[in-house]
Amino acid sequence: FYPHAQKILQQHSFLGKRGDSYTLTAEKDGRLINFIFLGIGNKKGSCASEVENLRRTIARGVQIAKRLKITSVAVPLPTNATSNINA
Repeated sequence: FYPHAQKILQQHSFLGKRGDSYTLTAEKDGRLINFIFLGIGNKKGSCASEVENLRRTIARGVQIAKRLKITSVAVPLPTNATSNINA
């Protein structure tokens, strides 16, 4: 969606570790939009522990969105290839 996001995340040392977060503000069609990147860490542990980690990560994202007064969010969820969660 934003072509330079990966370079910006690397420049700011965002590695996607559990507990990491980075907020990026960009312009699209004349409007400012916010991206909130949240680290979920490497897959490890049981499905239940991964679901709990994901729940906590999403809750942290909601807190950040509230603080920034963001009223609408989209959350891409991990795939089977990147997690032990089977839906």
